[in-house]
Amino acid sequence: MLGHSTAMDGARNSSSLARPGCPEKCGNISIPYSLGIAGSSNLCFLNDGFQVHCDDQEPYLATDKTLKVLGFNLSQGVIRIQKYIAESAATTTLTTMCRR
Repeated sequence: MLGHSTAMDGARNSSSLARPGCPEKCGNISIPYSLGIAGSSNLCFLNDGFQVHCDDQEPYLATDKTLKVLGFNLSQGVIRIQKYIAESAATTTLTTMCRR
């Protein structure tokens, strides 16, 4: 299984805590407002695009589990994510494709 980690610009003006009365963590990751955990009150996140989906205590930015949240760096305005790339690679096919 291959994975890829990258950083995305985001959450620049958010505080280090969730809004009062909103869930703050998914697993061991704290979710700062303007992001919020999906399924909680609409007041917990800025808008639908700022929902974090918490599945089995793992946070994701997408409902299809392709963008797993690894952490936040609020001082730099960065969300660290892991993007699923592929489960396996067929080297023979890949080599053939590269020769063309």
